[in-house]
Amino acid sequence: MLEINHCTLAGRLVRDPYVKNGTGSNFASFTLAVNHRYKDKNGMPKKDVAFVLCKTFGVWAEGVKSRKKGDALLVTGRFRTESWEKNGVKNTQLALLCATVHCVVQDRRNDDVEEQPSNSNGSEVEVPF
Repeated sequence: MLEINHCTLAGRLVRDPYVKNGTGSNFASFTLAVNHRYKDKNGMPKKDVAFVLCKTFGVWAEGVKSRKKGDALLVTGRFRTESWEKNGVKNTQLALLCATVHCVVQDRRNDDVEEQPSNSNGSEVEVPF
């Protein structure tokens, strides 16, 4: 059976990211609000929002620390179910472990995603966040 665990999301930060700098590796945790716009059966526009917990490490975590609430990000990664016990109660949550995190520039008038600006010779600028 074919198994694929890969996700690409574009959304906005719900709050400033939590970043922890440790010895050997950095860690960042943040929540993305991802919108889904559609029309109901009467043709009225509707919006559904999903809040996705994201975690990343290393250079990607370092780049996330300069981001602020409301910034638009494009992330790729895989989902992982995390579980823990607190006060005798078992808890689980689904988190996206991000392999890449990119800042995107958005036109707030219509929320169309635009590409990052290119450098002076016309080639793309590679940014680690």
